[in-house]
This record gives sequence, structure tokens and C-alpha cells, in this order.
Amino acid sequence: MGKPDEAWALAETVPKTDLDDSLIHSFSMLYKSMYRMDALVDLYETAFKKHPKNEELLIGAFQAYIRKNDVAKEKETAMRLWKTFPQPKYFLWVIQATLRMAQLPGGESNLVFAQRLMEKAIEEKKVTTVEDLELYLNILKEQKDTDKIIKTLEGPLGKLMKLERDVVERRAALYTQNGADPNSLPESHRTDAASIYRKLIEEYDEWHHWKEYMRLEKPDVVNELIRQKLAALESKNKSRTPYLAEMEMLHMTGASDPIVQKLQEYVAIFGSKPCCFSDVSMYLKHIKDPKSFSTQLHARFEGEQKELTPHFIQEYISWLQISRKLGVQKSMSVEDKLKLIQEAFLYYEASEKIKKEVTELCLGDDILIIVTRLLREISVEEKNPVPLLTLAIAILEYGILRSKYSWLIKFELIQLYANLSAIDPAIDHFHKLDVKHILWETIGYKIFDHVMRLGHAEEAYHCCNYLFLFHEDNRKQTPEYIVKAYGFGTYSKIPEFFAFKEKLENSEQLAIATTEWILLQFQLPAENPTELPNLGRLPQQLSNLNPSLFDTDEKLKKLRFNQDFEVTVDWEPEGSEIYMKFPTPGSTSAQVEKIPQVEQLQHLKLRNLFIMNLSYLVQYDMTQVATTTLQLEQTISQLEKSTVLTNFDLKMWKILGKGFRISELVFSGLKESQLTGQNAAQIETQLTDWVKSIQDLGDEVLEELTSSPRLPLGKLVALHNAMLMSLLIVERWHACLPAAKKKKGTDSADIVLLRSSIKNFGNAMAAHLAKVKESCKNLDAGFRKDGDGDRVESIVPLLKFSRVEEFTKTRQDVLRGIQRSHAASLQRLEKQILRSEALAKTLKA
Repeated sequence: MGKPDEAWALAETVPKTDLDDSLIHSFSMLYKSMYRMDALVDLYETAFKKHPKNEELLIGAFQAYIRKNDVAKEKETAMRLWKTFPQPKYFLWVIQATLRMAQLPGGESNLVFAQRLMEKAIEEKKVTTVEDLELYLNILKEQKDTDKIIKTLEGPLGKLMKLERDVVERRAALYTQNGADPNSLPESHRTDAASIYRKLIEEYDEWHHWKEYMRLEKPDVVNELIRQKLAALESKNKSRTPYLAEMEMLHMTGASDPIVQKLQEYVAIFGSKPCCFSDVSMYLKHIKDPKSFSTQLHARFEGEQKELTPHFIQEYISWLQISRKLGVQKSMSVEDKLKLIQEAFLYYEASEKIKKEVTELCLGDDILIIVTRLLREISVEEKNPVPLLTLAIAILEYGILRSKYSWLIKFELIQLYANLSAIDPAIDHFHKLDVKHILWETIGYKIFDHVMRLGHAEEAYHCCNYLFLFHEDNRKQTPEYIVKAYGFGTYSKIPEFFAFKEKLENSEQLAIATTEWILLQFQLPAENPTELPNLGRLPQQLSNLNPSLFDTDEKLKKLRFNQDFEVTVDWEPEGSEIYMKFPTPGSTSAQVEKIPQVEQLQHLKLRNLFIMNLSYLVQYDMTQVATTTLQLEQTISQLEKSTVLTNFDLKMWKILGKGFRISELVFSGLKESQLTGQNAAQIETQLTDWVKSIQDLGDEVLEELTSSPRLPLGKLVALHNAMLMSLLIVERWHACLPAAKKKKGTDSADIVLLRSSIKNFGNAMAAHLAKVKESCKNLDAGFRKDGDGDRVESIVPLLKFSRVEEFTKTRQDVLRGIQRSHAASLQRLEKQILRSEALAKTLKA
């Protein structure tokens, strides 16, 4: 019913001294749902004291300590269970809890104790399952006792593993110390591991076995095995692994010329397989003449028309992907790119005729994506690139009608729409991906950066809440998985659950969402469009945050990047900027695939420091404001040469830092009643310079709006946010004036001068906000004029659409959708500007 406070108050009225099983169960469910682990522990401990023979109650207490993550009590309660109800599983619980204690800082001494307990369990025949064995192996692994692990696996206990393959693979990994440099290994370990991998290759012929074998064995021995395998292959049933091994050996020795020949052979044999590109991509850097190599591969598709079978189309797709990765397509002239687009589209239309299930991807999806990337490259050379970009979107929308479940096309559409500042259709396609649960953590960044940059505060707020719900659910559910792992004795899963829990607790994506959620409070639309943003609630909001803001380097070092940056295949050549967005001022973690993680963390720190400083300003804690402002300035300085901030971003952050510096001057006088005429005049001068900096930044954006065919909505949004934050800073000064007047007993000349300065600031900001709002209206009209150009009209006939009417309608729908999205975005921005104008008016009063 959504009334947790009432449920808690009602529960508190019930005495916990003598509860029956049904009431204990009810209270247990309540406390777990509210995550009140202290109350849950007290419930079971109190009940067990009353009924010391009830095994279930003590088990409940043990599980409550697991949920609470109180490892010491967890171990103590497991010991009580073993002593009171001596069963083998409780003894193993003691060992697992002791191992957990050993993994905590300062708990190393518990490791020896855990090993002794485990060896006692082995002597007493308590180790009877493979999971019991895994617990022992985890202890030995923690001690780095490789020899003893190998001895255990080769001994009687190793027979508990039902699959022989599990044992030998584990032994081989131990011999090689899980990928250590072969030269650092004892010769006997290296030889034994190589022998094991040789046997695995003979039996299973899997690529990861080959890679380990090639690392460990002598090259001449490996080459001989490769020759044997290649000679034994049947013409109709060829395995890829010997061919890959042959190229890998050449790659390891740096032999470029032979590897090029092997690449050609490999593509000729396996080009009809979808995995061909991923197989050869790492070896393409050995090709010294990419154009010649690409031309030789393409010769197969020239001459008389061949039957476009699925295998032949896939061969063409493999060639397209390889030539793109080699940079051949990027270096083509516009005319050659258009010819390639025309040719590729013939193969796409042929692929549409292949029968498939509704939920299957279309074979030609990759062709469409490469065609649209060629169009994006051509658009760079156009005076107005927008028409070609809209054509690229129309082609992808046409393709997705046939391949409704293609996440690759949807990701490409999200990127293109966002580049055209059309955020609403981008959001629609993201929602069609049906993102749920952990996907908000791994691919949520695909939309989150865009909605923040383009000012869609409501959608950004929803994205934050979806992520928070997933993390809240995980915070409650992961301990339940650990409890079940104890109950079922699946000890191998317990470390995995704890590792998963730690990854999510230190999520970088969660840290970003937490930061932006705070900033969104000032941007979300209010029922009354002139309702003022309330900065006064900020300190309370920060105190209630879980997790807290990551505003120090120590906290930032703990963050884990859980985003999936390989969800789309990268066919772009090294150094290509086809994925790069247009300048993204105010973005949260813009272009996260390309930006070094250190810079991303510093950018997050910058935004967190800004929020903390606003909070200190609300509390008039000028000591903290001074300290945090210095940290803010140092972080800005560190990011000056980074890729995460544009020149526009740097100017914006320096402006906000300047506002905090002036705040120090204002409050140092107002708080101590020491504001002199000289100080007030100094504040007036600095305030005038500050206003000019803001106006110069605004004029830079407004000038770009009139000169650029691009749609820089992101800069408009970032400009407004900078102006809003500046107004919020000055509003704090304005709020102090009545108290300062009361303290002095009169409106002294210095306070009058300060009030006048604040009023002038309000006037200037109101005038500039009105200017920005007017530009939005003009920009709205400009949006509606952008459309198809002459270049587009020359390209469309080259694309031999089998469904011409359907494409024509799709193209029209795309143009209308972009225009509607632009209009809606500007309306949202205008509503936000109205609130800022209302705030500016209060400063004029």
C-alpha cells in the first residue's frame, strides 16, 4: 500500500518478547522489505533466547547477520549453530564465515584457522560434494598455495569433480598462474601446462586452448601441430582454429608479409561466416597497402552478376567491414563513396528477400549501418550537413521496419538523432530496447548523456530513478542470494555474489546519476512556471544521499566502470571520429567510449565539488566554500588539456568558480558586519566583470546559432544552466541582506551599494535570458527550414528501394519527427528560462 512509516509504527507497538512462528515470519518480511537489518537481528536473537532449542530461529539470526554484512557476528553465530546443532553443513558455514573474515583488512590470521578447520573436515569425511571441495580450493587460492591445489585436484578429492575437463583446465590455469609471463614460470609447470593444453586441443579444438598453448610451447612445436591440423582438415568441414593459430604465430613474430597472404586465404575460406571480421580484425594492422588488399578481396564481387545467396551476401558484408576498418572507405572520394553506397544497397535489398523469423536480425543490417556512416562522412564536406544526416536516419528507420529487434540499428539511430538535437525520437528508440534491471547499469549511458546534454530534465530524472531502483533492488536481493548459497551449500557462488555486490556498490554510473539527480532538482518543470528553484533544501538532500557524493580522489579510486562499451561492433579505423559527438557542453560523461577513465572521474569530481559548494553556501560556511572553491579551481586546471571538456565547458566552469570567489568576499563582510564601502565597491567591480563573462559566453553561443547549420541545442541548454547556477549563487547573497540590515540597524551605504550591485546583476541576467529566449524562437523557425538538399536528391535515386512508397513515407515521418522534437525541446528550454527570469526578478526587487 506504500505506507512504510505506518507499518513501522504499528510494528513497534507489538511486544517482541514472545512471538509465535507466524508473527516472527511477518515481522521478518517487514524488516527485510524496509531493509531494517538491526531490527531483524534483534527479532531472531530475542526469539532464540526464549526458545533455545529452536534451530530455525538461530538459522534466522545467522542469515540476518549475512544480510547486515556483520562478518564477525556471522562467524560467531555459525559457531553457535555448530555447537548447539552439530551438523556437517554448519561446520562448513563456520569455515566459509572464517574465510570471509580472512578477506577483510587485518583479518589475515583467520586464513590459517580456516585451513585447519577445512583439513579437519576432510579428515572427518565432511567434504562430500564438489562445492565443499571448492570451499577448500578457495582457501588455498587465498593462500596462493598452487602446489597444494594441484595436489588436491590430482588426489582423491579431485574425483568429486564430475567432469575431467574441469580438473585439467583448472590444473593448467594454476600451472600458468592464470596468464602469467611464461618465462617467469618454473619449467616443470610450463611443460605440464603446455601438455594439458595440447590434449585439450586434440579433444575439443577451442581457440582459448590454442592461445594458451602458443604462449607456453616452443614455436617450432606449435607450427608442427598447426601443419598437422591443416593437413587433416576435410575440404567441406574446415575448422577455423588452425588457420587462426597460423596467423597468431606470424603475428607474435611480427612477420607482416606472410600474414597478409594468410589473411586473404582466411577471408576466402571463412568470409561467409559472421565471425570473419572479429576473427581477423586484430591482424589487419599488418597490412601495409590497405587499398590494394581491399581491391583484391573485392575482385570476387566484380564481373558477371552472381547469385546473391545468403553466404555470398555475408562474404560481401565481411569485405565491407574489413575495408572500413582498414580506412579504405574513409579515404575514398565523394564519388567513390556514392558508388559504394549504390553497390552496397543492392546487396541489402537482396538480403531482405531472405526468409527469417520476426525476432531474427536481418542479414543486411550491417550494410545499412555502414551506408549511413558513409553518408555521415560525406556530410562533413557539405556546407549544410543536416539533410544528409536526416537521409541517413531515414535509411535506418526504413531498415528497422524489416528488422524490428536490431539493437545495432537502434543504437545508431539514437546517436544520429542526438547529433541533430532531436532527443525525443532518440528516447523512443531507447525505450524500444526494453531496457530493464542491470541494463540500466551497462547500457544506460547510451541515452543518459544525451538527455542531460539536450535539456530533457524529465527523462533524465526517470533514467536516474530507474537506475536507483535497480541498485536498491540489488542492495536488498544480493544478500538473499548469499543466504541461499549458504543454504544450498554452493560455496563457489558466494565469492561471485560478493564481487558482484562490490562492483555495484562502487558503480561509476550510479555516482554520475546521483550527481545529476541533485542538479536536476533545479531544472525539473514546476506546476507553476514561475516557481523559484529552492536551493535551501540542498543540504538536507545531500545528507540523505546513499551513496554520498564522490568528491575526493580517495572515493573516486573505488569507482568501477560497469558500462558495456562493446555492445556495438567497432568497424572504424584507428583514430576515427565517426562516433564523436558534436561539442557537448554540460554533458555528464560525454563520449564515454573515447574519454580516458581518469578524466571521466575528474569530471565527476568537478560536478560533485560544485554541488558541495552550493550546499556550503546555503549554510554560510565560508571556510568550506573557500576550501572547496580552491579544489574546484585545481580540478578545472587539471582538465584544461583533457578531452572531456570543450573550451566552452572550461569557460563555463571558470565563471561558476568566479561566482564562489565573489561569495567569499560578500559573506566575509556580511557575516561579521564588516562590509565596508571599499569592500562593496570591490564586489561591484568584480560582479560587473562576472556579468560580462557570462554575457560574452552567451553571445558566443548566440552567434553560433546564426552562423552554423548545425543545431547546437546542447550549448543553449548548458548556457542556461550556467546562468541559472550563477543566479542561485547571487540569490544567497540577496537572502542575507535583511539580516545584515537588522544587525546594523539601518541601510548603511555599503549595504545599499551591495543591494544595487545585486539589482544590476538581476537586470543584466534578466535581459540576457530574454535574449536567449528570443533566440530560441528564431532557432525554432530555423529548425523548421532545415530539410533535404540538392545532394540528397541526387543520392536517393542511387538507392534502389524495393519498397519506394514505404521509404518515401518513412523519410517524411523522420523530418516531421525531428521538427516536432526540436519544437518540444525549445519549449522545455523556454519553460526553464521562465523560472530563471523569475529568479532574476527577485534580485531586482
